[in-house]
Amino acid sequence: MCRAIREIAVEIKPEPVRYSVIVKSGLAGRVGKYISKYNPSLVVVISNPTVMGFHGKLLLDGIQDAGLKSCTVIVPDGEKYKNPEQLNYIYGEMIRAGADRRSMVIPLGGGVIGDMGGFAAATYMRGVGYVHVPTTLLAMVDSSIGGKVGIDLLYGKNLAGAFYQPWMVFTDPSVLATLPDAEFSNGMAEVIKSAVIGSPTLFEMIEKLPIKPGNISKNDLEEIIFLAGKIKADIIQADVYEKNERMKLNLGHTTGHAIEKTANFTGFSHGQAVAVGMVAAVMIAEEMGILEDKSFYVRLEKILNKFNLPVKCPNLSPDKVHEAMNVDKKRMGGMHRFVLPVRVGCVRIVENVNDAMVLGVIRELCKD
Repeated sequence: MCRAIREIAVEIKPEPVRYSVIVKSGLAGRVGKYISKYNPSLVVVISNPTVMGFHGKLLLDGIQDAGLKSCTVIVPDGEKYKNPEQLNYIYGEMIRAGADRRSMVIPLGGGVIGDMGGFAAATYMRGVGYVHVPTTLLAMVDSSIGGKVGIDLLYGKNLAGAFYQPWMVFTDPSVLATLPDAEFSNGMAEVIKSAVIGSPTLFEMIEKLPIKPGNISKNDLEEIIFLAGKIKADIIQADVYEKNERMKLNLGHTTGHAIEKTANFTGFSHGQAVAVGMVAAVMIAEEMGILEDKSFYVRLEKILNKFNLPVKCPNLSPDKVHEAMNVDKKRMGGMHRFVLPVRVGCVRIVENVNDAMVLGVIRELCKD
């Protein structure tokens, strides 16, 4: 029996902007058919060599079958390449290919490609249309939804960027078959984060999933991607520009981004850093008396261990992690702003977190 397409409707006010996140195995080869209605003058596919080798032909063949002209821009794989130099390279390749304001950008890849490709679309000729084709679990449930695009600067992660919504998001879980288990675990950190923020049902579903990604049924995989994506979509619709409610999506990220930067974006993946960041948030919540569910720490640690996600960051300098937090975008008025769990499915934004307490928690997490 053919399963129905799972579709998340995203409506951004007051513009208004409306787009769909479509979740269905087999979508990657049909993207050209969907975007032909926009009649782009040129489709610019931005990807890296690994992803292009796995999925590029499928996407490009579909674009060609739809009668559309395309070009590809290949950038190196890795967070360290999400920088101004590579962004300028993308601009140059788009100019050489003749991209104009009627052109469309398709970032084909994970979070790095999505962030940088989306930022290129937002800024090239003051903005061209783009659609996401995420190829990692992390990108499917997080970075492809909500229009946050950007690049890293020397001083920190995502310090140059914009809010720029895609026209559509095509989420094809079947492409995850080529994803290494470590990258699947990386994405599970964001799925777990979504469950902690807004869904005890999703959290319980994750607790029951098989450990090996290959043993998760197609239906369960589509469902967890849909549920996690729906949580993010609901939150961003309530707060597009991250003034209040959307900050809840930063659970684990205040400490996580600092860990990534301290490790020079090589020692910890984004998902691994967010996993440790969530543990830090639980510890701070417990210290402040915010945590209502005393069994939560044990459940979180168990679920992180299940997907080979770390709960500590040994061998990192706690002082350097703390220093990296001082340039975090979420810091306000000299105070650390944290998203802290109350119980599964409920978090709170707290701005008056004591700096000495934060440093104490970081020191505990950095112990061997």
